[in-house]
Amino acid sequence: MNTFQFGAQQNQTMPSLFSFPPLKKGGQGGFSPPHHSRKSPSIPLFQRGKQLARCFTLAIALILILATASFLHAQNLPAIEKQKIETLIKRVGDLKDGKFVRNGSAYESKTAVRFLRGKWSANSDDVKSAHDFIDKVASMSGTSGKPYLIRFKDGKEIKSSEFLLAELKKLESESAATSPSKVAP
Repeated sequence: MNTFQFGAQQNQTMPSLFSFPPLKKGGQGGFSPPHHSRKSPSIPLFQRGKQLARCFTLAIALILILATASFLHAQNLPAIEKQKIETLIKRVGDLKDGKFVRNGSAYESKTAVRFLRGKWSANSDDVKSAHDFIDKVASMSGTSGKPYLIRFKDGKEIKSSEFLLAELKKLESESAATSPSKVAP
């Protein structure tokens, strides 16, 4: 009997796990009917601003992290080689009478520049020189295996690797001509 009484007392003192507010006249489940106010039922304005600020801060942080990562990868590359690659990309960007052809689609030079920079960034660990850039980044599609082309206004096409190697050769001969020659003692 004592056990039964103890169990009965325990049940009486335990709060109910599911408690619902009492029904009120004109509403359901303890909620009053909606008021016709002009305020948004969702997030108050001051909280929306906080959420936007958090999203903006997160986006900026992500951009900085990605930029820092690509900057650090580029630091492994000797400065002279990095400068050569930048110049090659600029020369593709300076093409006024040509288009960059990738997987059968022709792109404006500005689009080609963004693409080459992105692919270089993605493959920066493999690029140790301007020649590596041409061979591993700017010559062919990694997905289709098709070579990249430069298509000129007259319809002539040349492989981008040939174009870039010719530009690199010009660049290296220009720098050799401007660098002070070494005089033997």
